[in-house]
Amino acid sequence: MTSLAWGFAALAAVLGATEWWAVWTGRRSVRWVTKPGTLAALIGVAVALEPFDPGVRRWMVAGLVLSLAGDVFLLGAERWFVAGLASFLRGHVAYVVAMQS
Repeated sequence: MTSLAWGFAALAAVLGATEWWAVWTGRRSVRWVTKPGTLAALIGVAVALEPFDPGVRRWMVAGLVLSLAGDVFLLGAERWFVAGLASFLRGHVAYVVAMQS
């Protein structure tokens, strides 16, 4: 892993732990930063890595971006639930395609 990828991974770990704390303590406003921030940092890890296959990286990044969209939709009002669900479905399809490559 590159040093940039390690930096993004460390950021994702900190944001993820903060996200758990925010859920546990009921701090919804903090979650608007930590929940999408964790996925954004994981996207940074995926982009910073030196891939063994660029096609796999493209599909994995697409899956992560769609998962990020799903997280943002689910943070919003209840009316965005179906959009979040659809984003996660598409993201998981992208992960499956990546793993089949």
